[in-house]
Amino acid sequence: MFNGNIFPTYIAHLFGKDIGGKPLPFLQVDVTNPTDGPVQLTLSAELQGYSFAQDTIVSLAKGETKSITVPMAFKTDALYASNAAITANLTVSLSQAGQKIDTKTQQLQIATKNTVFWKVVNAGKVADVSPFAAVMATPKNIDVETLITAAGYNSAFGKMYGYGSAGSAMAWKTTVMPGVCKTWYAYYPAGQQVNMDVSVTCSLCTSYNAQYWLIDQANYQLYKQGLAYNALTGKNTLGNAKLSYSIGAAGWYFHQACNPESNSSDRSYTVSLPAGLNDVATDQMSAVFQALKDKGIIYTNVATDFFAGAQNVKTPAESLKTGSANCIDGTLVFASALEAIGMRPVLVLVPHHAFVAVHYLPDGSPLDDDLIAMETTMVGTAAAGQGLMTAATELAENMASGTAQLIDIQDMRNKGFVPAPF
Repeated sequence: MFNGNIFPTYIAHLFGKDIGGKPLPFLQVDVTNPTDGPVQLTLSAELQGYSFAQDTIVSLAKGETKSITVPMAFKTDALYASNAAITANLTVSLSQAGQKIDTKTQQLQIATKNTVFWKVVNAGKVADVSPFAAVMATPKNIDVETLITAAGYNSAFGKMYGYGSAGSAMAWKTTVMPGVCKTWYAYYPAGQQVNMDVSVTCSLCTSYNAQYWLIDQANYQLYKQGLAYNALTGKNTLGNAKLSYSIGAAGWYFHQACNPESNSSDRSYTVSLPAGLNDVATDQMSAVFQALKDKGIIYTNVATDFFAGAQNVKTPAESLKTGSANCIDGTLVFASALEAIGMRPVLVLVPHHAFVAVHYLPDGSPLDDDLIAMETTMVGTAAAGQGLMTAATELAENMASGTAQLIDIQDMRNKGFVPAPF
């Protein structure tokens, strides 16, 4: 139990299973035989209204005491149905030859399925139980699957694909009005070779400049100018260029397509390049972000006691149905969608806040050196690129100060923290 006598409904499905190589028991009973001979007893246990009755046969020698772990089968439908904390009696009885000889009853508080605990106090000791929140990420859910379908339309590949399209050609297309620049963000590790084909077209061109840049976001300086078309050709197609950059320092960069104010018509850009694993991560994180934005998801503020002990947390399905999410709710929605397509999401917990990240390497990487993060609370107010950049700063600052807690969903699944069957 958490905090003495609170039943944590959101992890009811884990009781009786091995978690991190150790069994997670719900009920242990010490039974003593004070008689002068051996006995065979029936130990019966039931959480009234919320579990099936469970009988265990116990054989004891004269004077023997045994500690019995009682397997329990919970009625999850009944547990999940309540929207408020309730009480129920846990009854344990001992029978011999059909006659009850002892009974113990303890009243428990049944928490709602949405009550997620971060820290608990038992026997005066404080324990961090925040990793249990991994069970709230539910990838096999119809609402999450619908979100993934919608996100696919926003991807550079027209689908959600996990890590599978790395190396394939991805294309970024945009039309830019005179006097305007448009931007897309990318994270590049040191030494990556970025090879691009840039095509620019327009109609009714009389004179023009069309520029394409790659800019270092860390210093906000021009990393290397891409191209500039300056000529009067009388043709609609302005030209194509093959650009190649060798990335020096790892970090965030933005690609910028500019149509100078001196032009009189729009310029259309198509940028094609092989997708690196880092591009795959940013593409699909951004696709989920845009799908949620299109759906009209709004951010709702969290209580001031966030992470103080326990918190009401929506399931991903509830967030998608209601159209609102706080920071942890939105983080779980992203994590569920990313896990469903075979990626490795991470819940990032920092003081009074949470956001999501994903490994851009599919396996074999340390926990903290290949993460692309997204600020989920910006869905209703900003563009995906801004969410990526804001989260990148948050992640870097909290990793440097030691205030970031990373809950790797795949690692938690391997330890037995399977999704709750909501």
